[in-house]
Amino acid sequence: MEKITKLWYISSIDKKSQHFIVLYGNTGHLYTCLMLINHGLVCRHFFALMLSLSNAKFHIALIS
Repeated sequence: MEKITKLWYISSIDKKSQHFIVLYGNTGHLYTCLMLINHGLVCRHFFALMLSLSNAKFHIALIS
């Protein structure tokens, strides 16, 4: 079991959409919207996070 190094809470302006992004010590990650798992796409929540943080990245191989 990997240690969680970062946990981000992302919500829409109207608070209708609420998600978490978890970053693990082995550079693994999990989005609670499951867009990457279900559709093979990096979710808009992670893109919003990348606009705010310079160390938030994803590997291009994740996109199917």
